[in-house]
Amino acid sequence: MTRIAPVLVAAALLAAPAVLTAQSLGEVAAKEKERRDKSTKPAKAYNENDLRSGGTVSNSSEPAAQPSPGASPAAGEAAPAERSEEQREADQKAWQANRARIQNEITRINASINSFQARLNDNTGPMYGPGRQAVVDNLERAKADLVRAQADLDANEAEGRTNGYR
Repeated sequence: MTRIAPVLVAAALLAAPAVLTAQSLGEVAAKEKERRDKSTKPAKAYNENDLRSGGTVSNSSEPAAQPSPGASPAAGEAAPAERSEEQREADQKAWQANRARIQNEITRINASINSFQARLNDNTGPMYGPGRQAVVDNLERAKADLVRAQADLDANEAEGRTNGYR
């Protein structure tokens, strides 16, 4: 009994600072909300003309100026009919190369996901060791990469449909 009392006193003294400095969930949520409210800026939006010219940026709250149907293209922009056949073919080849690169990336990521999942399914090793957590983290990262790559492929396909590429 006399040995237990000092141990209990020491444990209480060690736990006291943690109890005194702990924040409630409500306080943490209020601070996070305040931080987010301070940093709310409208996101920048890029329109197609910005990407082609490599120049200006428009604010998402301001609508992009649309040319009138009969208006001539701005300086530096070629009308679609004025593009040479060689330029169109070069653009289509670049689009196809980009699509192939993205598809290869998706294939590589899927292989990684399958490898990570096979390691997690292997029950011969330790179930709760640090190695397992690293594999879980890598699997989650690979899944996020797959989502981004699929979004890139969707954007590439949309560009191909817009430009009439095959």
